[in-house]
Parts: sequence; C-alpha cells; structure tokens
Amino acid sequence: MKLFTSTKSALLILALFVSVVSPVVVKSAEFSSEAQRFSDISQHIVVIQNTTQELESQLKSFIEKSVSDHIYVISKLPQNQTRSIESLNSYVNPLRLELIENIYTQLSHTDTLTATVLKDLEAEVLVTLDAMHKGLSELANESDYFGNYSADIKTEITKASQAITLARDALSKNQGDLVFKDSDSDTLSDFDEVHVFKTDPSIFTSQIIPSQYQDPHTAGITASNIFEVRNISYVASSSTDSKSIVVEGTALPNSTLTLFIYSNPIIASVKANAQGLWKYIVTDPLEDGNHTLYIASVNGEGTIVSKSEPTSFSKTPKSIVLETVGLTQDVLEARKDKLQKNIIPLLVGVLAIAGLFIGVVYRMLKNNFLPPISH
Repeated sequence: MKLFTSTKSALLILALFVSVVSPVVVKSAEFSSEAQRFSDISQHIVVIQNTTQELESQLKSFIEKSVSDHIYVISKLPQNQTRSIESLNSYVNPLRLELIENIYTQLSHTDTLTATVLKDLEAEVLVTLDAMHKGLSELANESDYFGNYSADIKTEITKASQAITLARDALSKNQGDLVFKDSDSDTLSDFDEVHVFKTDPSIFTSQIIPSQYQDPHTAGITASNIFEVRNISYVASSSTDSKSIVVEGTALPNSTLTLFIYSNPIIASVKANAQGLWKYIVTDPLEDGNHTLYIASVNGEGTIVSKSEPTSFSKTPKSIVLETVGLTQDVLEARKDKLQKNIIPLLVGVLAIAGLFIGVVYRMLKNNFLPPISH
C-alpha cells in the first residue's frame, strides 16, 4: 500500500510538472520554428534582391559599352561622312536612359519576377539596343553596327533567371511567397496573418494593436539577418522650423513591424514595402542622450515572435550618431538574468522529481519489493 501511495504521488507530481512545463516548451519551440522560417525566407529574398541588383548593373554596363563602342567607331569615320558626336549622343541618350529605367522598373518588382518576365526583358533589351544602333548608323551614314554584347546579355539574364527560379521555389516551399500576397486587402500580408497574427488571410482583419507588449530586452528570438537599421537621422519638418527623427531600415517585404525605442519607451508600428524597406518618423519627444532601438515582429497578444539585435544611438540637438549595432552590456545582463530565472526553477523541478523517484526506489528496496542486487 505504501508503495502504491508513493508511486501514485510521484506520478501525480510528474503529471503536474509536465502540464506546467509542456505548454511553455511547446510555445517556445513554436516561436523558434517561426523565427527560423522568417530567417530562411529572408535569405531567399536576399538572393533574389542581390541577383536582380547584379543583373541590373550588368545590363546597364553592357548597354553603355555597346553604345559607347558604336559611337567610338563612328567618331573614327571621315568628318564629311558623319555628324558631330554631340548630335549622336543627343539622339541616343534619351533612348538609353529610357531602356535603363525600364530595366530598373521591371527588376524592382521582386514579387512578380519570374523566368518568363526575364525572358521578355531580354527581348526588350535586345530589340531596343538594335533600334538604337540602327538609328546611329543612319545618322552617321555608315553600315549597320551592332556591339558584341548580345550574347553576354543573354548569358547574364539566363544565369539570373536560374538563380531567381531556385530561390522562388524555396520560398514557396516555406510559404515565403505569402509575403507578396494580401488576399483580403487589409494591409496585412498573408504571411503575417498566417505566421504572426494567426488570422485567416481570406477574411478582412482590422488593425491589431496589442494592449501590452513583451520587453525586447529579454523576450523574443533574435533574427539579425531579417531586420536591419540603415539610418537614424534628423529630417526638417515641412510645416515648422523644427526637426524630426527619421528611422529607416529593412525587413521582410510587406511585413508589419513594431519599433521599440528606449528608454522612454516609444512603441510604434510601421509597414515595410514590397522591397522590404520601411521608414518611421518619430513624432514623440525623445530626450538627448543614449538610446536603444529594437525592430520586432509582434503578434496580437504583444508577444515578440522575432526581433533584431539592439541598435544603439546617441542624440544631441544637432546630430544623431549610430554608435553600435549589436549586444550592449545592459542587454547581456538582462539575458543572463532571464536565463537564470528560467533555467534554475526548471533544474530545481527536475532534481525534485529525481529525488522523489530515488526515494521511491529506496523504499521499494528497503521493503523487499525489488529483488536484491546480486554481487
């Protein structure tokens, strides 16, 4: 009977311990999984953005070289066979600038950039370049000339297309393509609705403002490759002589973000655009001195799903200086305290249960409920 009572008590304590700890562990694992998802998606989007930027640079270079080479050839013709170089440039420059602008416009829409779009862009570049060269040839009274860059242009676009296709496939597998969608037109991306706010992306959701927030000094999983602060500076007010503070950075495209500025604190919401760029003008008063900024993805309960490393900056009446981007001493101390607060009770609980079972086994041995240990 004693054995039964002891064992029953041990099982009850174990069940109580599991019921308390298990939800915490599950929730922590859930946030960790989402933060990792955000990180993976961010990496794929960066691949697409870097690829398009490199392609834009390459295409611009090929266009410039192709036209410049042609004009150079024309400049070597006898003077009575050609117009002035200035007249040739005045003809070709507007066409060249228009083509470069079209390239930038199409490549900037990373949400719709596909292999088909890039193939159409390739055709547009080659056709426009050919038209420019024919126009130059007619003005110069010379035989048609086309630079040797068409093959290079095709090669670069093919390479970019392959890299972007792989990245977009990886995005889709991780539901990252949802960052570019807003099915119910409520300004929340489908991705944020599914993975941050846990709402239905097909049903309009009103603005979600938590009644309270976790402290980013100690709460939330850090995902430094998702969030970046690019600039904190003064900007002149359009209506008064005063100056406002503008904060700019990057995050996942179309994401809804929360900014925390300490030590007041100032808490504000900001929306990233389709390229992942965001800007916030601080309207609340901010005293001179040292401050710390966090960017975070926060759900409707105020829980921080993922966050940036702290960005420290100093403010004076004349300037704002980014001092460090990384862990400050107060953050390190706060994380240490959090670790101690969470780990120590858990260890105490585990040791208590272990002690209880050792006691049960001891009683069983003492009362001959277990066979003696052979020597």
